[in-house]
Amino acid sequence: MPDEPYIGPHYHTDKTCGLIVLLATYGNTTRQCMNWFVGGKWDYSFYWLFQGCFDEASRPTRQEITRDRAVMNYIDQVLPQNQDPTEQDYLDSEESFKTTLSLLNPKAVWLLGQAHYEPRPGGFIGSAEIVRQVLEIEPVCSWHPAATIGKRWILRDGWDKFNAQLQGILDNTLHLAW
Repeated sequence: MPDEPYIGPHYHTDKTCGLIVLLATYGNTTRQCMNWFVGGKWDYSFYWLFQGCFDEASRPTRQEITRDRAVMNYIDQVLPQNQDPTEQDYLDSEESFKTTLSLLNPKAVWLLGQAHYEPRPGGFIGSAEIVRQVLEIEPVCSWHPAATIGKRWILRDGWDKFNAQLQGILDNTLHLAW
């Protein structure tokens, strides 16, 4: 089954909107999982992601966090539970990822998970490099939320950099030297 990105209700490609990219989804689409999460239900990855980004006292609502954000997974197919993506899954998802980046045209991209910025055997160049090529911006890269339980500063640092790019505080343009 193809995966479907979640697009917040105030996400507009010509505004200051950001894209959060995880690696893969299992059993349900990203859109289904995010709709459940925004509606107050439990989702493992999203729960730990947003728990890590904010202190309890300063945490915005789930609706505020996601209203002008899109969330997707790099792997463009919903995988069966407990199945790691194969090398072929990475390669098969590359064109879809490029297309989705172009359509969403985010001002900032936050990649969560080590697999995003490490080239893989078989020709996968890494999604960080794809973001640089397609959008000509430097993505923010952080560990996956599941790997940061008890290490909130890792996610908070990534969230702060991601939002700084959205607010224009950091230079988000990749300067290509030809």
